[in-house]
Amino acid sequence: MAPGGPRYPPALAGPGAGAVFGEGMLKTFRENFKHLKWVLWLVIAVFVVFGKTPHRTEFFLAQDPEWVSVYVKARGNMSPDAQDVLVSQVERRLMGIKGVESLYVRTGSASSGGGPNAPPNDTIGRIQVEFFHYEDRKALGLRGKTLSDRYLARHFDDWRAWSLNPAHARWGGEAAAALLLGELMPNGRTPGVLTLYGDKLPARLLAEQGIEAAGPAAYEHLVELRKPFWGASLLAGDEAAATVPLALTYADLLATGNARCIEAAEMIYNMRLAGRFPPH
Repeated sequence: MAPGGPRYPPALAGPGAGAVFGEGMLKTFRENFKHLKWVLWLVIAVFVVFGKTPHRTEFFLAQDPEWVSVYVKARGNMSPDAQDVLVSQVERRLMGIKGVESLYVRTGSASSGGGPNAPPNDTIGRIQVEFFHYEDRKALGLRGKTLSDRYLARHFDDWRAWSLNPAHARWGGEAAAALLLGELMPNGRTPGVLTLYGDKLPARLLAEQGIEAAGPAAYEHLVELRKPFWGASLLAGDEAAATVPLALTYADLLATGNARCIEAAEMIYNMRLAGRFPPH
């Protein structure tokens, strides 16, 4: 070896240095692979157990909104003063309601412009109602929820053939709109969610239609059961009606925020509700 030249360890200086290095790497890989194998089995086991075990993870919390928009509608070529009078009447009706923190009132015609969040036709004013925080509303006893339970229906598409006793359960929401509008129902006659108003679903209906409790993440073939809030019985109004009162169906459709439901609500209003109000 030349003086001053590089010096190598004896194990790496000979012709077997590559073999020694390969054996070392193979030994290291074998040792680490044992641990990696157990880690992979652990990850797979976590996914399997998580998928087969009921859990209470909720990605979309079911809670009341923090604010809502109330649109005031009127037909005719009204002056700004006349519009302001009608909007003020609605504002006075909303003031003082328990749980309302503030009102933002705007008078004037608004162009619909299309889209799911666009104001309805013939709008002459908008009132934005802001509520107290959820904790404060809860303390006041204002849960604001009529939803009792959520179910999955095996025979969801055959909902029209379900045998319901109007004294115990009635259709609301999209299902009620489909029965009221028939072929005029926008975008088909199959609801996205089936809404029933009643204290509980009959055991016979649960068995016949394969209805079972829905998990928090379920979103297809849903049946929602809501408590009737207008009295102890569903016999108010027409005892033979299969649907809840028209005004409640109209409100249910608007509350969804879905463009198809809002269109159906406008049709119900124009065809069944508008004539019940005195002309202005």
